[in-house]
Amino acid sequence: MALHGFFAGWFNNDPSSIASQGNVKDAGYRIFSEWGRDTELNYNTGSSTIGCVINTPSNSSIGSVNNNGLNNALAGSWCSMNDWGLYKQWDQGPLGGANGGTNLEEMPENRQAFVMGCINFQLYNSNANTLGFELDDGDINGAYNLGGSTQFTQPGNIDAGSNNYAIMLVAGINQGQATSDRTCARIHYVVANNALGSTLAKLNYYHNTAAAFGLAVQNSDSDELAAGKWLKNGYGILQDKGTEVYWDIAG
Repeated sequence: MALHGFFAGWFNNDPSSIASQGNVKDAGYRIFSEWGRDTELNYNTGSSTIGCVINTPSNSSIGSVNNNGLNNALAGSWCSMNDWGLYKQWDQGPLGGANGGTNLEEMPENRQAFVMGCINFQLYNSNANTLGFELDDGDINGAYNLGGSTQFTQPGNIDAGSNNYAIMLVAGINQGQATSDRTCARIHYVVANNALGSTLAKLNYYHNTAAAFGLAVQNSDSDELAAGKWLKNGYGILQDKGTEVYWDIAG
């Protein structure tokens, strides 16, 4: 299994809008969710080539609204549920705690998209330079926070231990970061095997809470179902030292 590292932040380029999606895929980029693609202030999934596909064969769907598929749905596709009824609701997705929890009316200057994803280290190290695909001035080695600073200088190297999960969400007021300009950086938690539902249910993460959407992780959810909901909401998950779990690469 390939090893990955998490990244999240503001980018000059939207990886899903770059013409050669095959090059982006071969450079190791995997996308959990996006916001602001095509310069509009909306949520979206990654493209059909580099978006992560949820793999929960025992849980095919959640909720009761339209577009409620879970297994084989793209990560981050909560925004397309109920016929794209949520995609403009910035506070109901991963960026809900950005800007100190105040309405995020525009992106940082010269940044085209907020992206949450992970990088396949082997592919990136082998191919990114050859393909000319290191995201210019704000790649995985320095995605920007809301204030326009490179909060981290490298993607997150995961070592959750044996049979544990690493989960990623976004720094904001619910995760102890109330300073507006420092929001939007990635945060990691380690969760024990067989405890994903009970742990995620306690996290005050941003999502649509209506029962009809079924996006809230419940204490009783199996690891598979909890991971599926987590990915549907656009958040990231890896296992052990950074292997993919409950998702596959699209394309």
